[in-house]
Amino acid sequence: MSTVYILGAGASKHVGYPLISEMGKEMLKWMAAFPNGYFRAAADFVAERFGESPNIEDVITYLESTIRSLTDSKVAEEKSQRIRLGTVRGHFLEAMREWFREIRAHPATTYARFAEHVIASGDTVITFNYDDSLERELTRAGKWDVSQGYGFMLGTAAKPSAVLVLKPHGSINWLASLFGGRTSGAAQVDAGMTLGHQPVIHKADLEFLGYKHFQGHEYPGGGALVSLILPGRTKEFFYRTSVGIEWEGFFGNLWAQGNEALKWANRLVICGYSMLPVDKRASDMILRTPSKDAEVEIICGSQGQRIEADFRNAGYRRVSFDACGRFQQWVESEAARIATVALKRVPLPTEKGRASMEQLKDEFSDTPVTCPKCGRLATSVNKTGNKIFYNHGDARAEFKAGEMHVNWNSCKVDRPMPEKKS
Repeated sequence: MSTVYILGAGASKHVGYPLISEMGKEMLKWMAAFPNGYFRAAADFVAERFGESPNIEDVITYLESTIRSLTDSKVAEEKSQRIRLGTVRGHFLEAMREWFREIRAHPATTYARFAEHVIASGDTVITFNYDDSLERELTRAGKWDVSQGYGFMLGTAAKPSAVLVLKPHGSINWLASLFGGRTSGAAQVDAGMTLGHQPVIHKADLEFLGYKHFQGHEYPGGGALVSLILPGRTKEFFYRTSVGIEWEGFFGNLWAQGNEALKWANRLVICGYSMLPVDKRASDMILRTPSKDAEVEIICGSQGQRIEADFRNAGYRRVSFDACGRFQQWVESEAARIATVALKRVPLPTEKGRASMEQLKDEFSDTPVTCPKCGRLATSVNKTGNKIFYNHGDARAEFKAGEMHVNWNSCKVDRPMPEKKS
């Protein structure tokens, strides 16, 4: 059984990343305070036109649509305006990357819990978030590898990533290297290849993910563009350059992989992603691609009931939404549910209620045991006298021969063993 997780801004909120409704105000504040006034002119321009608390979608839509409309203009004033707006847009891209890289220093506790106790090998994440905090926690949990984990080859590791993370809107750690990093001399560039054919990644971003010794498509220096699809209302999944359209195939491949994952998924979990008309391509893919027999679970706050109705109207039968609708609470409850399932796998003592040490040793030593409070699996098992101990970090589970209890002392849980099922 494979699960596809759809993540939006609501899922990364716990780290400190902004919701789309908050992004305009918070971003302008951050840009205005950036050292040496690097982003000040762009921030002032947007504040003057849209106010100090702008709708970020309005800002990006204006910038991108106006730049496109002036592309072929020969009028000097319009050419000057296009250049100015292009500079503002470029500063927004740079600011988004640097702002999010600052935020990612915050703890990502819910992502860590999700990575360690919820997502499983063979699952796919389709995230419309720019941040890379989730990938870091998946790496720490041993479930993701940067070489192939984004759906394209970044490194040289031959083994596929256990979990696939697809980012159709780009990522703050993806860079489009201009002319392959060349900064001087003549360069012969094929049509449509000024940015290469895929992203490269900066050494600092690799180190954040946990890779100190990396071989692959590392940022070589020189000019580069941040590989993000900004939150405008008419998104283009390619780059317009002076030599033509670039990266259309790259982004198209990410979308194709998303379609394939959804097509074969048994379960679809949507967390913090509102599926609004502004993201029509994504909403259509999520709503139309999966099997109608797939289980659909929705954790999207106040939008959950609307999204549930959309799926039911589309013919899905196994649809539910979490009335609480918060990613953090859902991860906690899901981890507890998985822990309970794991606990039920622990073999019971003999019918008389007593178990010999031989039985405990034979049956328990190879059985996965999960702490019912924190959800962590036991990392080691040892036998002392008439007791079996399961350990995870500072916590210890104790099973004593003749007693039908498992006691996680450090987690302060003393829970009866589940009833044996025939």
